[in-house]
Amino acid sequence: MKLLNLMCALFVVLVFAACGGHDHDGNGEHNHGNDDNHGHDHDDHSGEKHPIGQVDLSDGYRLEIAHIGPAEASKEVIFEIVVKKDGTAIKDASVTIWVGDESGTEATPAEEVKWSSDENLYDGHLMMPKTMPEDAHLWVRIRHDGKDMKKEFELKDHDHE
Repeated sequence: MKLLNLMCALFVVLVFAACGGHDHDGNGEHNHGNDDNHGHDHDDHSGEKHPIGQVDLSDGYRLEIAHIGPAEASKEVIFEIVVKKDGTAIKDASVTIWVGDESGTEATPAEEVKWSSDENLYDGHLMMPKTMPEDAHLWVRIRHDGKDMKKEFELKDHDHE
């Protein structure tokens, strides 16, 4: 009997520990956030849209890119990226962006960009370095259907304050 009581007490302790002491009955205010949001608000695309460039890549691929608001040091910048293959937007590519110098040396960590079905483009949020390199470039790497393509875009002319 003592063993049964001990097992029941242990069960109750484990259940409360697993719940973390908060309510999951659906009636209380409880928000884990939007898991697709990965830490930022996709609706906060305030600011002027600045096209950076459009370029034809190999094998029918085309890249179109713009940033929202100014690209300033120590600020988060939103990049809108459209990848097309033979004129049709593709949503299953692996797209990575980073800021670096002209040779591609990273000044920021590379960030994987996610497809936004609401906007029909890749939506990337990237924190600019504390000190922008003199020859700052946005680098974009696209991997799709066995292809691995990189393209850089100069940021200096796109730093609108």
